[in-house]
Amino acid sequence: FHHVAGKSTFIRPCETVFNGSTDFFVALLKRLHAREMVGMVHCVSREGTPGYIGALLPQLEQRDEDNEQLRPMGFHLIHLPFADDIRKLDYEPSVDPSTAQVDAAKSLVLKLKAKQFSSDLIENPQVLQFNKTLEAIALEKDAIEETEDCTKPNIESMNKRAAKEISQFNNVAFPAGYTIPEDCKKPDYKRVIALVQNRQREGTLSKVTVTDLKLYCKGVRLKVPSTAKKAEVVEAIKKFLG
Repeated sequence: FHHVAGKSTFIRPCETVFNGSTDFFVALLKRLHAREMVGMVHCVSREGTPGYIGALLPQLEQRDEDNEQLRPMGFHLIHLPFADDIRKLDYEPSVDPSTAQVDAAKSLVLKLKAKQFSSDLIENPQVLQFNKTLEAIALEKDAIEETEDCTKPNIESMNKRAAKEISQFNNVAFPAGYTIPEDCKKPDYKRVIALVQNRQREGTLSKVTVTDLKLYCKGVRLKVPSTAKKAEVVEAIKKFLG
């Protein structure tokens, strides 16, 4: 499944549509789970749409000590790519890390490793904020309560917990005199935006390089075709700046 980039669909039987589907569904799920296998299916999500090959990954019901359901029984339907959807990329690392760098990275990862972690403990911040918004509208509140985004890393806690390991990793990975390669530097959007705006006021926008012009478009989210010529990019920027 390492070629799958999209999300899966969780499916369960529906007796109102297919009578007897529950018995077949449960029997198939338990059999596949016992054999540690997945089912291969041809799936058509709705009429008139092209089908695709999918994998049925079984999931048994899981309950806690209080008999509260943690995970329901069902299949994860995973959309599998076709053969021509998979591209093999030849990647050669430009720099091989030293043994000291690898050891420092391992120490840092182990120090920041969560002892007890479950994705079930992290709630979707967008859903929480949506519910808070509905609550504020329904109760006619003056302000919408902000929700805490638990998906963001706790930088303060990480620095407190692994200050020594972070410092050691920085020292071996970025020693004194280290310079960031040009192809790894972040684009300087502020410089390019200021340059384009000044040249536009001076009437010399056409003297700006194509690279800077396209970087400007990216920085201000101005959509320009990647195949556009310099004159076309210049004209699009002029219209954008008015």
